[in-house]
Amino acid sequence: MYAVGDCCESWNRVSRSWVNIPLGDIANKQGRVAGRNIGGNPLTFDGIVGAQSFRLFNLECAATGIAEKEAAAAGYSPVSNITWGSAMAPSLGMRKIGLKLIADKSSGRLLGAQAVGVAGAVGRINALSVALWTELDLDQIGYLDLAYAPPFSAVWDIIHNAAQALRREI
Repeated sequence: MYAVGDCCESWNRVSRSWVNIPLGDIANKQGRVAGRNIGGNPLTFDGIVGAQSFRLFNLECAATGIAEKEAAAAGYSPVSNITWGSAMAPSLGMRKIGLKLIADKSSGRLLGAQAVGVAGAVGRINALSVALWTELDLDQIGYLDLAYAPPFSAVWDIIHNAAQALRREI
């Protein structure tokens, strides 16, 4: 017997707890894993980091991981910052984007991120979801090898700048 989708919980890899986040992508992945197991091709569903996004008028809004309150409840010592910058090279015009990072003060491990902007917020949250999945810390994120081209980011992407700024605060 399998339970998948909105009726069940998923293991949150960041908070290390069972959570119910009823999103279509999670339900779809759980369904595919159940189908493979029913079909005799075993696979496990390894959990989620809580990535989500939506559009509000002309703004991309996205988040992943956990917020400060959840982090404290999970036993972390959360610290956070908000960094504002451009989603592309400044010479091509200002496409303002804001990025909030939440990390554990003792380890520097990334715990969550939230982004908002007219462009680039969802892509950056997707990159930070991978950082959460692989348990990267702020030092590693601050020097990630990210794709660079002026229409999409500055040489030092807002991900780099936000991680380095929060690391300095720790």
